[in-house]
Parts: sequence; structure tokens; C-alpha cells
Amino acid sequence: MYNIYLYGPFQCFLSVHKDNESGKFQVVCEKKKNTSYWEIGENVYLKNINQNGYLSTSKSYEFNQYNCHNCPIMYHLEACILKYSYPRDDQKWRAKSGVIIANFSDDKNDKVNRDEL
Repeated sequence: MYNIYLYGPFQCFLSVHKDNESGKFQVVCEKKKNTSYWEIGENVYLKNINQNGYLSTSKSYEFNQYNCHNCPIMYHLEACILKYSYPRDDQKWRAKSGVIIANFSDDKNDKVNRDEL
């Protein structure tokens, strides 16, 4: 079992452009509200700091043969920010095999293909 230790307040920055303020999210642990670490496999919510909503997706937002025939993002899910006063089940996220954390100023060594999120 791998442990990821993130000392709060938890914040991750999910943005294609590093200067985009609307791409900042706070990591909210589902069960461990009084501890200072997040283990891989445990659920979190990603709360958008500026829009005060949670990152959400569901199977109904899937790109498939019916709505995106032969597109390069087949079976990917579209994500959006939903504003609710409490987190819901379709807004849970989980790190499964690992987390990639990189400094935004280290773009010259970035060899990973960029995606929408």
C-alpha cells in the first residue's frame, strides 16, 4: 500500500494554463476530516476555489459511438463544476495507481502530453 502525505490545507491546481485562476481546486477528503494525509484509494472531492462548486462527471457525459463516432477521446468522460451546498456521490474522485505532482515553473522538462484537464 502506498501512502501520499499532503499536509493541509489541501490544494491542487488543475489547469491547462498556470495563470488561470479558475482552475484551482481544493482537495476535500471524504472520510478523514481530522487527519493530515490522503491515502491512494480513498475518495476525495475537488472543490473549485473561485466558483465554489465541485468537479463532477457521470456516465451520461461519456463520449461514445453514439455521440462522438470514431473520435479520439472515445469512452472519456466530460467533467464540469456543479454548485451544491454539499458534495454528492457523482463528485467523488480517487487516485488509484499514483499521483503526478510537478512544479508549474518546470515546463521546459515537461514531456507529458497535455489534455483538457
